Amino acid sequence: MEPVIVLLLLAILAFFICSVLGGIAFFRLQGLRKRIDQLEHKLEASQPDPGLKTEATATVAAGLEVQAQPAEEVEDFDLDSLEEQEVARKPPPYQPPVTETPSSEQRYIPEPGRLATIFGNLKENWMIWLGGVCVGLAGIFLVRYSIETGLLGPAARVTAGVGVGIALHIITEWLYRRATEPHPSLAALAGGASITLYAALLAALHLYDLLNPTIVFGGLAVVSLFTMLIALRYGPILAIIGILGAYVVPILVSDNSGNILGALIYALLITGAAFLLNRYVYRPWLFFGTIFGSLGWWFISLTATQPDGLRGIYLAVVAYLMLAVPAFDWFLGRADNEDELPQRDPTKTFGYQLHPAQFGLLLCLAAQTVSIAHESFSSIALVSWSLLPILVIRTGILRQSMSWLPWISLCLMWFGWFFCGLDFSNTPISVKGLGSAVQKDFLIFIFGMILIYSGLGTFLRRNLPFNHRHSSLIWLAPPIWISLAYLLVTDLSIAWEWSAAAFLLGLVYLVYSNVLLIRNRTDLNGLWLILAAHFAFSLAAAMFFRQATLSLVLGVQLVSLVYLMNRFEVRGLAWVVKGVLGLVLVRLTFNPWLLNYPADLHWSFWTYGGVTLCCGAAALMVERGQQLRKWLEAGALQLFVLFLAAELRYQLYDGMIFVKEYSLLEGSINTLIWSGIGLAYYYRSKASEFLSSFYRGCSQIVSLMGLLSYLAVISILNPLWNNDTLIGSTPIANLLLLSYGAPVVMALLFYLFYDKRYKFFVAIISALSFFIFLNLEIRHLWHGGLNYYTPVLDGELYTYSVVWMVIAVIALLAGALSQSRALYNSGMGLLLVVIAKIFLIDMSDLTGLLRVASFMGLGLALLGVAYLYQRILSGVAVADEE
Repeated sequence: MEPVIVLLLLAILAFFICSVLGGIAFFRLQGLRKRIDQLEHKLEASQPDPGLKTEATATVAAGLEVQAQPAEEVEDFDLDSLEEQEVARKPPPYQPPVTETPSSEQRYIPEPGRLATIFGNLKENWMIWLGGVCVGLAGIFLVRYSIETGLLGPAARVTAGVGVGIALHIITEWLYRRATEPHPSLAALAGGASITLYAALLAALHLYDLLNPTIVFGGLAVVSLFTMLIALRYGPILAIIGILGAYVVPILVSDNSGNILGALIYALLITGAAFLLNRYVYRPWLFFGTIFGSLGWWFISLTATQPDGLRGIYLAVVAYLMLAVPAFDWFLGRADNEDELPQRDPTKTFGYQLHPAQFGLLLCLAAQTVSIAHESFSSIALVSWSLLPILVIRTGILRQSMSWLPWISLCLMWFGWFFCGLDFSNTPISVKGLGSAVQKDFLIFIFGMILIYSGLGTFLRRNLPFNHRHSSLIWLAPPIWISLAYLLVTDLSIAWEWSAAAFLLGLVYLVYSNVLLIRNRTDLNGLWLILAAHFAFSLAAAMFFRQATLSLVLGVQLVSLVYLMNRFEVRGLAWVVKGVLGLVLVRLTFNPWLLNYPADLHWSFWTYGGVTLCCGAAALMVERGQQLRKWLEAGALQLFVLFLAAELRYQLYDGMIFVKEYSLLEGSINTLIWSGIGLAYYYRSKASEFLSSFYRGCSQIVSLMGLLSYLAVISILNPLWNNDTLIGSTPIANLLLLSYGAPVVMALLFYLFYDKRYKFFVAIISALSFFIFLNLEIRHLWHGGLNYYTPVLDGELYTYSVVWMVIAVIALLAGALSQSRALYNSGMGLLLVVIAKIFLIDMSDLTGLLRVASFMGLGLALLGVAYLYQRILSGVAVADEE
């Protein structure tokens, strides 16, 4: 049996070798064909022009003499030199004078985009890619086949895999030395060989435990370094197949044992080798492929519990390899290169072009936030989750291009831990905090984070010039972490201890800022100390009172921030103001659905109303024409809409802002809220410099939601056929005014202030909504309620006709005055409908003098309308002539 297996392996190896040789021959044949085509084109171009006389005849004779020479001389004949002589002797033809136009070479031809280049490369070399991948998969499946069939023992299986991988590398090197020029197919073959070695070594560890893990990981490191070195020689295809493809190998040789920890260590080895290759041959696809490959294994680890507590360390190591290995900056102390500094780019969402390392760190920070929310708190949290912030703080303080990343790290960690304290079992979502068993350890973790963000930051920037981002991080980090501890550790009803701690911290900040400003009135550290003290005092007030006060506290921050910005003339604070405004808007937008407050506080009035007043006051403090003022005005508009919606819900639902039942009242309120916010977002899109397209898209989405809600109100939730809906018996001042009258006003606002491209569509909606509102109010007026099955009364029928007639006449006259053809046609159409209704329905049962009076009144009314219309047209014509 063993000889048969050996022969089978040799046959597979021979098949691989023949496939590679056939591929090389195929591509050489293509190259020769291209060369022949080029020579044929040159020969056709060198043919003499029959229009030439003496010089052309001499040239032809010379060509005949060349043909008469022996074959050896003909082979030495230079066809290119003959072509050059022919062109030199040829007299220039007559060219009539024409206007100069840029030739096709001079015209600007846009360069293909990155995706177009990648797809073009795949299209051109698809056979190479497919061949290399197939070779690698063959090596992996060889190991799996031997396992499934039991043909060889464990040691023999691993040995066969290693032998096939080494043999393929030897064959690749032999073919490379014999080839006249490098070819991508050789790189693909080498990549498949490396994948085979990866699979064999992983099988030896995970499937059979044949070797010590240290030996296996050492072998994997050697294979990775070897693949990196030969990638410098063979080209980028080897890097893609051999290094990036190595991330997939553990999935293909897995035995479903759940040993994710070993796979993470293996992924780190591949990541280090790939970043080392980036040092010598940088390719964006290789860099981002490495990032996504390493984070892909982090994502897979979320399906198991084995790596719990270690994901933070894994992400920190990935980030360190990304920053240190390509530049050999092992202590992360180097300065920025010119191409790494923030590049202003208005086409980007936030106005700057991100460097690849910045993007990679952002992904690592986002992954850490997801890991925190997934794992929650453990006893080793300080060790697990502090490494990446330490790395980011050191890099962010020493490198200008990374100076904003520590703030991103702080915010993401805060929201990750806050997510762990939310209770999703009930609606609305409430804050339950962490369990009592881990509260003491969490306080130690909070203290450690304060030391890292404030203490380490102060130590690293001691000899550096002032930087607003660094100073703000150092002084604002303690109150921010204290606020998190207040939310997750203690019962919210017992908060005076935390309030006192925040108040004392604010006093310390004020005293220290006074000392700094006495020494130097221009010391900007004093500015951030005052800001941090103000935030600490506000936090103390929010802790001492109720939770809803926090939004009002943040609103007060807007006023104080604008005041300090004007006082110290620091325009960079505008971004802080925008951040606080965004936080307030997000909090107040989702508050009714996320958090629950007591109904006896009437918090909707003083929270929403107070924040709206603070935002408006801050806008008035900014000079006209500045971008920040437009931001604050747009924010105040959105806050005002939220205030009206919250206060309306509070009054209609007896203090219960959130209601689980979607009724006519709820749909009507949502119509107003969503359409109002859509209008506010459109105003913000005109005020924003970099997020204009984002806000415009949000405006369109939210406005569409408002339109869909209104369609539900007039169809599914319509009280005509929903008898359970209580709208009240009072004429006009009832639920119909909110459900069907308020959307008319909102549609008119859209018509006046929204995008002009949708003006005609909005005009149709406003006219139809007004028509629906009038008809529902007429029916409610005659019956005291709405019921589709109640018979129509005669008076009600005549009221419809009179109202429709008035609307038609107004539309006709308005169309004539404004010279609007669409408005005139709409009025004429409605007038024809009214006339038909009168003749066919209203007057069908009239007799005698009533019929005479009705027809007489209708005729006189129509004549009066025609007279007024003609007078209006005559007046318009005279005005145009003058």
